[in-house]
Amino acid sequence: MVGGQRVLTEGWVGHARGPGSIDPDSGLGYGAHWWLWPAFPDALVAQGYDGQLVIVLPSRRATVVHLGQWSAAMRESLMGVMADLVAMLPAGGGERHG
Repeated sequence: MVGGQRVLTEGWVGHARGPGSIDPDSGLGYGAHWWLWPAFPDALVAQGYDGQLVIVLPSRRATVVHLGQWSAAMRESLMGVMADLVAMLPAGGGERHG
């Protein structure tokens, strides 16, 4: 919802959180073109080239973006840094629309 107006159709976010597959290397689920992060169950994650990330966290009313360049070999380290950052954000207060 933006300004009280629905942007996505009702039920779309729930559909996006339904994992269609699991990446055996990272353990992340994948659903409706978004990665799902088990450590943060409401998160939707978009991953781009060389470590670019967009993490949408409705329960924390936050979006975290990483535009720096990290090699594939550093992916696990980057995800650890991002998990630490997300964990520092206050939980609760987010609205869920689904």
